[in-house]
Amino acid sequence: MSPSLEVQGMVVARLKAAAGVVALVNGRIYDAVPRTSVGSIDPAQKFPFIAWEQHDEITEDADELPGASLRFVLGVWSRAVGFPEVLKVADAVKQALHDDDTLSLSTNALANLQHIQTQAIRDPDGQTSHGVLIFEAFVEVK
Repeated sequence: MSPSLEVQGMVVARLKAAAGVVALVNGRIYDAVPRTSVGSIDPAQKFPFIAWEQHDEITEDADELPGASLRFVLGVWSRAVGFPEVLKVADAVKQALHDDDTLSLSTNALANLQHIQTQAIRDPDGQTSHGVLIFEAFVEVK
């Protein structure tokens, strides 16, 4: 199985099961955010939510073992005033994923998963805040 696909599945499953994340986004975790025909976020979309925004995979074999280095970006979107809600959701996501030894994959072997950076920015629409979380993982490919 593709290490990228397997890590994405693991991450989404963890976020949907993490009490702190569930309390804040109530299952609103998307690979593709619902959008209108012109590409803007669907006006019926409930906030806050989490979206899978980017994924990169680099082949990194180590000690003759096939491996992959993965970097992925999760977005947190909020329409609450200011940054507090975005930062609360971002912290819950980080707590659910960063350096958690209980995370595992069924086909490949997860060596580690680390939070690298969180950034909070204001969207140009003037009403939306956006949190950007960057994670890195190393997977031994089976």
